[in-house]
Amino acid sequence: MKKIILIIALFVSTTSIFAQDESLVMKKNEPFKNISVNYSYSDINSVGVSYEIGTIGQKSSFIINAGYTFISFDNNGINHTGEGRSFDLGMRFYLSKNSIYDKLYIESLLWSYTRLKFSDANYSGVYEYISPFNPNIGYKFKLGKKFTIDPSVGCTWKIEIMSRGDVDNRSFNNFVGKAGIKVGYQF
Repeated sequence: MKKIILIIALFVSTTSIFAQDESLVMKKNEPFKNISVNYSYSDINSVGVSYEIGTIGQKSSFIINAGYTFISFDNNGINHTGEGRSFDLGMRFYLSKNSIYDKLYIESLLWSYTRLKFSDANYSGVYEYISPFNPNIGYKFKLGKKFTIDPSVGCTWKIEIMSRGDVDNRSFNNFVGKAGIKVGYQF
C-alpha cells in the first residue's frame, strides 16, 4: 500500500512540475510585444533598440528601430570616424502559420533615416541618407518562454541627402549588404 501511495504522490508531483503554466501560454489573436537590443554590421554599423508589436496568429507585425550608428573608413589613405543615429519603421512578414515561435520572416523597413557626423581634425561634416528599400530575411528563435533571438541578413539602398563640410557622398556606396542580430524579450 505504501508503494502505491508513493507512486501516486510521485506521479502527481511530476505532473504538476512539468505542466504548462497557462498564464504564460500565448493564445491565437492575442497581442504581443517584443523589445530587443540589436546590432547591425554593414558599411555603417548600428547598435540600438527595436520594438515589435503584432497579434498571435497573424502573419505580420510592426517594427520600430532606433540606434547609435558609427563608421570608420579610409579616404585617400587617412582613416576617418563618424558617429550618429538612425531610425527605422517597417513591417515583418512571417512565412509560417504560427507567427511567433521559431519562424522564418521577411522584414521590410519601409522608411529609414541615418545621420552621421564627422569631427576629425582634418575631416568634418555631415553625411545623411534615407532608405525606402531596406529588406531583411531572418529567423526568430524562441528561447524559453519569453526570450527571442533573431539573426538576419539583408541589403540597403541609400538615397543620400546632400552632404555638408568635407564629406563627399561619392565616398560611400549606395547599395550595401548587411547582417544583424536582435536579442529580445517578448511580453
